[in-house]
Amino acid sequence: LGFGRIWTSPAAAGSNAGLGGGLSWAWDPHLCAALLPVMRENAAGLDLVTCSDLRSSFERALAAWERVHRWISFHEVQCDLRPGEAWTDACPRVELWVTSFAGSSSPPHPPTHDGDQVASTDPVYAYSSQLGRLLRLTNGVELQSHSTVEIVRAQIVFGGGSDVCWYLDSWFCGALHALRDSLFLAIGAALWGAFSFSLIYWLLRLWHARRFGVGARHWSGIAATVWLVLLVAPVPLLRGVIAPCRECFDFEAASVHEVGHALGLGHPDGGGANVYQRALAAGLPLNASECLNPWRGVRQGTPPGAAIDAEASCEP
Repeated sequence: LGFGRIWTSPAAAGSNAGLGGGLSWAWDPHLCAALLPVMRENAAGLDLVTCSDLRSSFERALAAWERVHRWISFHEVQCDLRPGEAWTDACPRVELWVTSFAGSSSPPHPPTHDGDQVASTDPVYAYSSQLGRLLRLTNGVELQSHSTVEIVRAQIVFGGGSDVCWYLDSWFCGALHALRDSLFLAIGAALWGAFSFSLIYWLLRLWHARRFGVGARHWSGIAATVWLVLLVAPVPLLRGVIAPCRECFDFEAASVHEVGHALGLGHPDGGGANVYQRALAAGLPLNASECLNPWRGVRQGTPPGAAIDAEASCEP
């Protein structure tokens, strides 16, 4: 598809083409039903994440991109699908459709990156000849070359099957991720230790009460409460709060990532998919022509003399 995949910026102020008027997005009504069962943020059987929380998290992801550029904005529209109906047919005004693999109107493409089974974005492209207009950058420059294609809509798909689990955002897990693995393991060991010792304590107390006929009225209320908490709390904390941070995926971070793909950004570490800007890679200022149209200096591959990381599968 050439070097660039972008949304056009319309010349007319009132036009809704491309970025004009903001990008309209819609949330699949069935998405929550697919994602909530695999949201692992729960404790003691209580579901701590609701459908409203998921939508708010995705809206924060959109807002993160709105802060990047003044011409990037989003507004929500409603789209009610009938069974078997494609979102492109049912909702012609929708430019960004958010769904799950179960509800996707098109089958998931073969994974090209490790994360594609977790979440993926499928943009719909069109060439200038098909649209009868030239691609226009936000600075007003019209692209005459065939090095770019226009994105006209996109579908973001989240995994919700048995192989994928999610947590909502990094509000809690971000602090745990900042810890070293040894400290994270120490927290887990401490919780398991608390559970084990409290279990032994209660077994000994019950044995003692049965052996010597000492009733519960002779127990210390405070001590019994502490040991009871240590028996009940560790396992739900480990399974519903701590473990998801290590085993599952951050829904809000994945949303930010996938919206970036919908806006036209790709993976720079894919084999053969690298591009670079000639002047910027050389540490030089852009000339007058490339300043207005940076795509003029875009080249396929990696900059001359760049070190290639074989483990990252980055190829020239």
